[in-house]
Amino acid sequence: MSRSRRFSLPFRDMTGSEISLGAWHFRSDSGDLVLAGESIAGWDYLKPIELHREIDIDGHKVADTCDLPEDATFALTVTAHSPSARYRRLAFRSADLHRKPTKVAVRFALDGTLLSRDLRLETEVLLCAPGKSKAPFVATLPGSRLFSEVSHIDLEGNGSRMPIEIADLASQIPGLSAPHAAWHVLVETTDLHSPTMRALRVFLNSRHTTAIESAQTGDTLFLSLLGADVARRLLSVALQDEDFLTNPDDFGDGSIGEASRRLLRLCFPGQSPKNVAAVAAATPARFESAIQSCMRIGDV
Repeated sequence: MSRSRRFSLPFRDMTGSEISLGAWHFRSDSGDLVLAGESIAGWDYLKPIELHREIDIDGHKVADTCDLPEDATFALTVTAHSPSARYRRLAFRSADLHRKPTKVAVRFALDGTLLSRDLRLETEVLLCAPGKSKAPFVATLPGSRLFSEVSHIDLEGNGSRMPIEIADLASQIPGLSAPHAAWHVLVETTDLHSPTMRALRVFLNSRHTTAIESAQTGDTLFLSLLGADVARRLLSVALQDEDFLTNPDDFGDGSIGEASRRLLRLCFPGQSPKNVAAVAAATPARFESAIQSCMRIGDV
């Protein structure tokens, strides 16, 4: 028994003269757009990365170069890929484009907890509706790639993706009586010199299918809430450590203490660990709201 295989013949694609790609920018903590270049300095995996790019595309030239019919449409897409974190998703898709010059403002946010080391941004022009054409060497399949460009951005620092596991909170975690919780954040040691990726564990409740789906699809609100809870837990542990209160800089890269120090400076800029510990003890609500604010949950 033979199998039929669907394939696409070679087709005309763009030369690159039809499109003008602006540089990638990211939004800094102060709210300004900063040129990303080849790296984002001071990257923190507990913060989302908001990326921007301006693109001018001449639809007339695209259609003429690729010999597309009048009724054909195409779109700009950006796929974000962090190979070391095994993360890949479609981050942006424009509206359908036609035969006219168009300026596209690309904007999207990636949750830093799902990224690690480097980021690969693939900008593509894909055929949406091929239209009616019988001309040879013309793209006819939706999704045909008419143009592709790849940008690489190093994520500086030793931050890595948050370790997330799926577990039955009612039976797999001894002593935890929270069968309906969406997740559980566990810091397994009070030694702040321990590696964060070994000591910090985040469990999604296997009975909570909505939470698992939200994490897998990269739901920004869900991941921001989860990130805020992780930040609160790490800081709560660190602020009970006398060495951290006295000298927060005395912890190596990748350690719980180093991650807590970055969080402290992000959420409580200019304040000493002892002052923040006093706030956490006297007014826990203010402490938790400050963490929520720095994680920008309200911006999601």
